[in-house]
Amino acid sequence: MTWPPKVPFDKWENLYREKDGRPRLRRSVVAFLDLLGYRSAVERAHAEGRQHEFLLKLRTALDQSLSRLRDIVPGHRAPWRVKAFTDNIVLCFPMLSGEDEAGTLPIAIDRLGSFQLYMTIDGFFIRGGVAVADAYFDEEIVFGPGLLEAYATESQRARDPRIVLADSCLQYIAESPSGSLLKDADGQLFVNYLDKISWYDVYDEQEGRTPAPGVDFLTQHKRLVEAKLHEYAAEPAVWSKYHWVARYHNFFCKDCGPTLPLRYRVVDQDAAFEPQRIRKREGSKK
Repeated sequence: MTWPPKVPFDKWENLYREKDGRPRLRRSVVAFLDLLGYRSAVERAHAEGRQHEFLLKLRTALDQSLSRLRDIVPGHRAPWRVKAFTDNIVLCFPMLSGEDEAGTLPIAIDRLGSFQLYMTIDGFFIRGGVAVADAYFDEEIVFGPGLLEAYATESQRARDPRIVLADSCLQYIAESPSGSLLKDADGQLFVNYLDKISWYDVYDEQEGRTPAPGVDFLTQHKRLVEAKLHEYAAEPAVWSKYHWVARYHNFFCKDCGPTLPLRYRVVDQDAAFEPQRIRKREGSKK
């Protein structure tokens, strides 16, 4: 199977249209994404007079993340559509009939992983849901059961900064690329976005060897997570979400093997990742 399917560029605009121009539903991979902490970030930017700065940061992050998706297959116009509003982003990947249909979900997962990685590195943590169902997408609206199922998955099952797959995706999982998905402790399948880091072998520079370029991304991700853990140490409901990211980050580091030094793992200075016994305060008689 080749990708993208051999469809002329001018035909992509008509995938959700009949020959006479009327809108039509098409089976699609639909991702409904939510930017974590968006409302509080906007309110804080407004209170501090940094609205324009925040808008520029968001616009730049979206531009750079989406441009990298377009560059995944050089020379081809990517078969997907995007729409962003407030703290929500919808990505839609139309399926084509025939042998190319089964390959759409793996490509969508790969691109969602890259999108989530670059948005996160720019400071925007993401949670979301992905569904495979009928949808319609044009310049003004997104419509159909695919959007509803993706939204329900995001709002009811994602919970943490992870992109979770809906049940409608399961029949296509056998086609998914190795390493692109992980199964969480609660049984949910989610996109392994750190797997999109481009590196080869990771070595320790202290031994006189140069680490792969991806180590820079991993280091930046570590520092972002540690900063969030510190920032929300007094807000358990929010802190727990970044605690999940910390555990995911450390799992990824461990999964990379013994060549990755321990210093690349997240360490929270304010709270341990495991319960601790309460120590007697100094001077206490009890």
